[in-house]
Amino acid sequence: TATIFGAEINPLSATSSVIYKEKRSGRELLVDISWNGIDTKESFVSVGDEVELQFNISGGFAPYDVKVDWGDGEKSFVSSDDRAILSHVWNQPGEYVVIISVTDSYGGMRSVERVIGVR
Repeated sequence: TATIFGAEINPLSATSSVIYKEKRSGRELLVDISWNGIDTKESFVSVGDEVELQFNISGGFAPYDVKVDWGDGEKSFVSSDDRAILSHVWNQPGEYVVIISVTDSYGGMRSVERVIGVR
């Protein structure tokens, strides 16, 4: 029995779940990205051509969440243990900032941006 502000409260029994994510160090999150279907020297692609990103992820703690903002209002998301493939097509010419973010299960994150010209 507990007393709060002078009132007596009967004990209750309850269960709850707590998710504990231990902060761990020493496992740097590494992401290797291959761009297929793009002129990598000039970072351009033609309107309507598909670009494929292949991710190889290591370090950190699996599983990993991969998010890509393609810069044209479209976003892609995939969860993976070590590899992922995402593809996209731009339908309008212009310059687009592609933002790629990878987050591991303990919140470690890597992010990279690349400007893609679409002709």
